[in-house]
Amino acid sequence: MYYSVLDDINRLPLNVRKLVQEFMKQDIINRPCGKYRLVDQSYFIIMESCTKDPEKLNFEAHSKYGDIQIVLSGSEIIEYLPGDAEVVLKEDRLEKDDVAFYTSADTSVPLLLKPGRVAVFYPGELHKPGCNSPRKETVRKAVIKF
Repeated sequence: MYYSVLDDINRLPLNVRKLVQEFMKQDIINRPCGKYRLVDQSYFIIMESCTKDPEKLNFEAHSKYGDIQIVLSGSEIIEYLPGDAEVVLKEDRLEKDDVAFYTSADTSVPLLLKPGRVAVFYPGELHKPGCNSPRKETVRKAVIKF
């Protein structure tokens, strides 16, 4: 997991940095919500949603793709669970959608994602996007799948 600011992307791993740089060349502002090809097997999704109380959301993890999460407007908390956290599988959609959902009573690390910040989650890393920060708001963001 990496958490940084876009102005300091040189600290990100080279493969992640190249994808973020390629993404930043896109016409993101005028792009409607949807899924778009980036390079090779990578793609990005532009989405809008309302944040929710963290208690109403599950942690998620992927097996094939990692996530590079970039908020374009609004802000959200993404909760992160370290690899040694105790979790309970709630729903396994890895085969179909490359996502599994979990619950955990362990303490998570809150990451504030707002315009100008980036969070990177590798396959298998547990994260809970879309949490209030601290109030409910509409968030427009991009998720680069790599």
